[in-house]
Amino acid sequence: MNDVNRRTRPLPWRRSFGRPGTMSPHVIAERKLQWRASVYNRRLQAVPIYHGNGFQQNVPRIRNDFEKEKLLRRIEPWIHRELEAILGDPDPSIILHVVSSLLFSRHEGKHDGSSASSTQLSFVNDNFLAPLEPFLHDRTNMFWHELRCFVDSPFTMETYDAVVEYRQDQFLQSLLSLMLVMAALSVVKPSGKIAQLRD
Repeated sequence: MNDVNRRTRPLPWRRSFGRPGTMSPHVIAERKLQWRASVYNRRLQAVPIYHGNGFQQNVPRIRNDFEKEKLLRRIEPWIHRELEAILGDPDPSIILHVVSSLLFSRHEGKHDGSSASSTQLSFVNDNFLAPLEPFLHDRTNMFWHELRCFVDSPFTMETYDAVVEYRQDQFLQSLLSLMLVMAALSVVKPSGKIAQLRD
């Protein structure tokens, strides 16, 4: 019984950007844009939203142009906002088309030979995301991770923004842990040199 309740319990509402109707949609959109920019600046990483059996259930299947168009209508506003948050450019249309093309070609398995049904929107090698790197630089992989998490979720953009959970990037977590261990094993002398602690 607890297992069933755990699977059907709604996700906690983690943030609010203002109540629609009490403030202008422009103010709410600007708050969301600033929040998204802070996610990239702080190098946070979305925690994928899993369902009861441990697998993401909403990985879209694109069997025809109608389904492709439906997915595109859902993700284009999200991609546009993310690119604006990263680049500070209010019109990232060209890059949006590059992202959409990569997404659909990835989904169709053109880059690794896998079938569309088994393709999750991940990448096998670094060359796959190379077309985005001139624009997104060191945030390319972060952006792709965020895109995968949104696409794989069952939520609208508004609901996703409110419920998605974040953690520190795993590389940064490892680096911080290493620095803490090094700090615990060392002390800084007044001269600025590091000396090993002695028993």
